[in-house]
Amino acid sequence: MQFDRQAVLWTTAIIVVTGCFLLLVTRPQFERMGRLTALLASERVCRAGNANVEESLAKLRREVNSLAAETADFDRRIPDQEKLGSFLEDLTRLARGRDLIPETVEPGAPVRWSGLVARPVAFKVRGPLAAVCALVGDLERMPRLTRIERFEARLDRDVPGRVSAALDLRLFSRAS
Repeated sequence: MQFDRQAVLWTTAIIVVTGCFLLLVTRPQFERMGRLTALLASERVCRAGNANVEESLAKLRREVNSLAAETADFDRRIPDQEKLGSFLEDLTRLARGRDLIPETVEPGAPVRWSGLVARPVAFKVRGPLAAVCALVGDLERMPRLTRIERFEARLDRDVPGRVSAALDLRLFSRAS
């Protein structure tokens, strides 16, 4: 079988041009396509991360708004003036309203810090444990910010079914 010289030259030329085309044009395009595919994959990962960041930011914003509302309520519960007398009257009235016997109410020396005044109050009552627990709930619901620092209840040896409870309270007001 004999090939025409011109046909062999054309075939060789076509093969060489196709090889050069593949090496010079197609190969760099495939490399570029690989880099772009990797870049797209990293962008997808980045966007997925950003979605998580956006969700986290939204959650943090909601939490900040919630804490701001709680703080505003907290600030409203701290009066500008101490009004110790009215607080002590309310405290003994609440205790008597729960059929408790107030034994002692001893205000301590005020402590100033950070724009606030905290006055300790030692309060002792006698009565049923359920009534003492209800008094603690009443203290928590009072419009004035009061912190219970210590609560101790012991069985009353004189009267069965009753306890003697000691509460150390901290009463807050703004420093003037």
